[in-house]
Amino acid sequence: MLKSQSDSLIGHIGVLGAVLGLIGGLALMPVRTQPAGALSWSGVVLAMGLLAGAAYDMGVRGIGRAIRAEYLIMLQSFISCCSI
Repeated sequence: MLKSQSDSLIGHIGVLGAVLGLIGGLALMPVRTQPAGALSWSGVVLAMGLLAGAAYDMGVRGIGRAIRAEYLIMLQSFISCCSI
C-alpha cells in the first residue's frame, strides 16, 4: 500500500472511530448526570473512539508512532477519563 493511501486510510479510520465513539458515548449517557461518576463510561467510550485512528496507525507502522504529540494528548485524555 502506498504511503498516501495508508495516510488516507488512517484518517478515515480516525473519523469513523470518532463518530462511533460519539454515538456510543451518547448511547451510554445517563438521564441523571449529576451523581459522581455518572458520565465516566460515556467519556471512556468517546475517548476509545478518538484513539481508534492512533491505534490503527501504531498497529500498521509500529509502536514508534506512539510518541507523536497528538497521540500522546489523546492518550492523556483517555487516562484521565479512566481514572475518574
